[in-house]
Amino acid sequence: MKSVSAYLRLLVVLLVLAGTVGVQPAAHARIVPSSATLLRPVTPAQPVSRPALAETFSNPAPIAIPVGGDATPFPSTINVPATVGNVSRVSVTLNGFSHTFPDDVDVVVVGPQGQRVVFMADAGGGGDITNRTFTFDDYAAAALPNTAGPNVIVSGTYVPSVYGGYTGTTPAGPFSTALTAFNGTNATGTWSLYVYDDGPNGDSGSIAGGWALSFDALPADLTLLKSDDVDPVFAGRPLRYTLQAINNGPGDFNNRTTN
Repeated sequence: MKSVSAYLRLLVVLLVLAGTVGVQPAAHARIVPSSATLLRPVTPAQPVSRPALAETFSNPAPIAIPVGGDATPFPSTINVPATVGNVSRVSVTLNGFSHTFPDDVDVVVVGPQGQRVVFMADAGGGGDITNRTFTFDDYAAAALPNTAGPNVIVSGTYVPSVYGGYTGTTPAGPFSTALTAFNGTNATGTWSLYVYDDGPNGDSGSIAGGWALSFDALPADLTLLKSDDVDPVFAGRPLRYTLQAINNGPGDFNNRTTN
């Protein structure tokens, strides 16, 4: 009886394995499942109504998205000067995005301090879109849809829209899916945008107008103290003043003029 039971268990395992192998999908299906789930819930930490971001820096050079693989250039970079200081809010804009199957595209931004955020992955569905401008901001009201159709995917401002993982090999994870990962970090230095196409099945695109970063910086609370070395000042004697600047934070104070 033990021998028969063992054979039966082996037969069940073989049948399960055969069934599993038989239903494997193609390497890259051209149909986007309607049940795709947004991996980053739309839960803004602050009210959606926010003022415009104060400072914007851009790289207008076009980015070519190939039929599978790394975009050109890879990465595209923006150098942010020291005047920005520490980040309290940042948004990323893709200007003139076109693709014949947007769901193939994964996009990561890496800050100068090493934080990595995937803000667009497997979003946009499977229909052709042309010359769209997408801004990704944690304080937007909705995510970029994952539904096909030229009239569904429109230019606008969206929260990071991540329906799948970043599948490129560079940069390596781990990744955040919220741009607030940059909050409190120093914005000074090189920011890098990595665009990767994960579907080598004839679909390609471009970001014709390059990309941009917009910042709100943490304000610096500056205290200026003045003192003189002698009092009173006698005729013919020089007077020396000493100025002391104290930054109470939370932001940095760099290359600024004060009156």
